Amino acid sequence: MGGYNQEQKCHMGGYNQEQKCHMGAYNQEQKCHMGGYNQEQKCHMGGYNQEQKCHMGAYNQEQKCHMGGYNQEQKCHMGGYNQEQKCHMGGYNQEQKCHMGGYNQEQKCHMGGYNQEQKCHMGGYNQEQKCHMGAYNQEQKCHMGGYNQEQKCHMGGYNQEQKCHVGGYNQEQKCHMGGYNQEQKCHMGGYNQEQKCHMRAYNQKQKCHMGGYNQEQKCHMGGYNQEHKCHMGGYNQEQKCHMGGYNQEQKCHMGAYNQEQKCHMGGYNQVQKCHMGGYNQEQKCHMGGYNQEQKCHMGGYNQEQKCHMGAYNQEQKCHMGGYNQEQKCHMGGYNQEQKCHMGGYNQEQKCHMGGYNQEQKCHMGGYNQEQKCHMGAYNQEQKCHMGGYNQEQKCHMGGYNQEQKCHMGGYNQEQKCHIGGYNQEQKCHMGAYNQEQKCHMGGYNQEQKCHMGGYNQEQKCHMGGYNQEQKCHMGGYNQEQKCHMGRYNQEQKCHMGRYNQEQKCHMGGYNQEQKCHIGSSNQEQKCHMGAYNQKQKCRMGGYNQEQKCRMGGYNQEQKCHMGGYNQEQKCHMGGYNQEQKCHMGRYNQEQKC
Repeated sequence: MGGYNQEQKCHMGGYNQEQKCHMGAYNQEQKCHMGGYNQEQKCHMGGYNQEQKCHMGAYNQEQKCHMGGYNQEQKCHMGGYNQEQKCHMGGYNQEQKCHMGGYNQEQKCHMGGYNQEQKCHMGGYNQEQKCHMGAYNQEQKCHMGGYNQEQKCHMGGYNQEQKCHVGGYNQEQKCHMGGYNQEQKCHMGGYNQEQKCHMRAYNQKQKCHMGGYNQEQKCHMGGYNQEHKCHMGGYNQEQKCHMGGYNQEQKCHMGAYNQEQKCHMGGYNQVQKCHMGGYNQEQKCHMGGYNQEQKCHMGGYNQEQKCHMGAYNQEQKCHMGGYNQEQKCHMGGYNQEQKCHMGGYNQEQKCHMGGYNQEQKCHMGGYNQEQKCHMGAYNQEQKCHMGGYNQEQKCHMGGYNQEQKCHMGGYNQEQKCHIGGYNQEQKCHMGAYNQEQKCHMGGYNQEQKCHMGGYNQEQKCHMGGYNQEQKCHMGGYNQEQKCHMGRYNQEQKCHMGRYNQEQKCHMGGYNQEQKCHIGSSNQEQKCHMGAYNQKQKCRMGGYNQEQKCRMGGYNQEQKCHMGGYNQEQKCHMGGYNQEQKCHMGRYNQEQKC
């Protein structure tokens, strides 16, 4: 950090794959050469270029993200065809552009002739997030010292994020609908930091209490227990994650103590160390030659948490004493970061430890937006009032309620997360349509519905033998993502051990359609657009992973085989083929998973 280089190379059978992340005007690229084909993914910080190219038989595909007056585009040329990263739904156009440095970034999603765009201008520029659902408009702008803050809610497999740029920095909270990620929260300076990600009935919380407080992160996978505790002030912290008889623990001793967290996935190693008092803490998780680390430096030190999933980079940095903290989660070349700068930066996001209040306010034209996080049975909410509308996001600790509501034109959107057998839902009503995402802990129900023009999309995750599905109907088409816990079926299934996951995750020998098999199982994620099939498979331990997106009867898949298997990502436009392969073992991996 600060002009230094970090790279992660994985050579597959004489093929070269590296993932570099340079901090301080440095270059980060991820190259994967496929039998003389080139694929790289660069992310340049400080006026540099980030692109992800995938050349398939003299076809060019790149995804560029320029920081500092540069352009970001994602093109996929199919037999001389251009694709701006557009997704046409029944003859509709969707593009996502992000121009950094006085440039324009918009993300349009036309649903039945409706327009939705999301613009984010960096450097005194304008940022708006519009979501037109049945001719309804929703935007939420928050500029901090000429910076951007946005809160996106994309309906129908789109992205929802909430960014708060403090002193030109970015903080976002994304909730991806349709197999995407939702995360949030980082409390600085002895504050509470938790990161909850309920993945199809998986309860994962990561709390970090600074100043003699408790921090734990539990992730129960099919009756497996995983927790990550971090006690500040000479306390003990451990984090265990048992995957099909694999052991993973993460200990953090405060006061010049060592803490590590190991997660062995089919003979893979993962460690997580946290040194207190100017010490280094990292948490690495290697998945078939992938690196993941999480560092937390106390006293002007750097903390980051990176999770490389198939050449995807995710890091979470927390700098104490005028340092930077960000949490990035790159999903297929997508960036998500959450930065909170302490020391001369403006951050209205407070987190009080021991029955204190934490709020994050962003006033838009005399409107109030706050985000409170109370520790010890306290309330945490994040409200954003747009034209007299209310939006709040509450997170209650100790069996309390957490919701995030966004009322658009008198519509309600909330996202609740109950810890300790409580209910968590996230509703987004667009034009009187309902969208909720519930996650019940302790045999509870979790669903996420997104109705588009009277269509239903839900994502249920039941804990303790309950059902979880996530359906997205596009023009009367069905897409579901189920996750059953216990011996139930989950269409967004993830089998640990030798089970199948389809975008399904079954715990205890069940199937999941967005399947990710760890050991020797299958993982796919299907999205039917106009009766077309799209699946994304990721097999761990000699299995196949593909991600297909058929547009007008065309096929697009993205396969990632772990253990000498093939991974390709094909995008057929007008009967043309584009693939991106990632082979693990002696194969080449270019866009790895």
